[in-house]
Amino acid sequence: MEDKKRLVERLRGNQQGFGSKRIKKNQIKEALTDVVTSYYFLYGVSSDIPSGSLGLFGSILLNDDFKFSKKKSLLMKLPSGAVIFPGNPLFVWACLKIWKSRMFVSVFSTIICIVAACMLAWPNGNKKVGLAGYYLQEFSPISMIQCLSCFSSNTGGTTKKAVMDAIFLIGYCAGMVIGPQTFIESQAPNYIGGKIAIVVSYTTSLVFLLLIWWEYDHRNRKNSKNLKEHPEIEEKARLIENIEFADLTDKENPLFHYST
Repeated sequence: MEDKKRLVERLRGNQQGFGSKRIKKNQIKEALTDVVTSYYFLYGVSSDIPSGSLGLFGSILLNDDFKFSKKKSLLMKLPSGAVIFPGNPLFVWACLKIWKSRMFVSVFSTIICIVAACMLAWPNGNKKVGLAGYYLQEFSPISMIQCLSCFSSNTGGTTKKAVMDAIFLIGYCAGMVIGPQTFIESQAPNYIGGKIAIVVSYTTSLVFLLLIWWEYDHRNRKNSKNLKEHPEIEEKARLIENIEFADLTDKENPLFHYST
């Protein structure tokens, strides 16, 4: 019972409630017209182009570009695991302890991926540097995980959240499909076009991350200013019994605060 009480208070604090089983047309409209929806869709596309391309062509690069044998190419995939586990959790833990901002962690890890992609794509560069760049791109899941965490906690309304999740998933899948198409057979063995596409994709995803971060911060400042200038808005909202559980969208609820 005590755990249930804590859960209710936590849900009360983030103004999202328990959700609703009703499909609300106004929330569908708001999701489709919210600029953050388009940012998340385009972030999903751009951030997953590298995942789609390296997921399919990673071993081919090790074999053709870095000149490892097929057997050794498989072995050279092992260091990637050292970056993903335990590297990624430790990186996130350290960043959150220091900066306490999920969007900052997402942006920072994306910058690392941009640098790593440049190391991999540098024409006629040192192969050791290129290989390091190949491994460092395993930090890319950090960006998406932290970003999606903010996405979930900053979207009010059950229907709106479901629609925005679906739109992001479409972008995610589109990126995974587009990624392998950037590696052209005629550019073997170094596939420079595919490597440049990875750099461009990470850079584009960084732009949308910054836009999302700015939008959340802008809305918080706008809401705070509005409540300060019109205190009756907050008073009226407080009169609504259990407003936290009314299944309002983040834009409908004047007390909603976007976390970053």
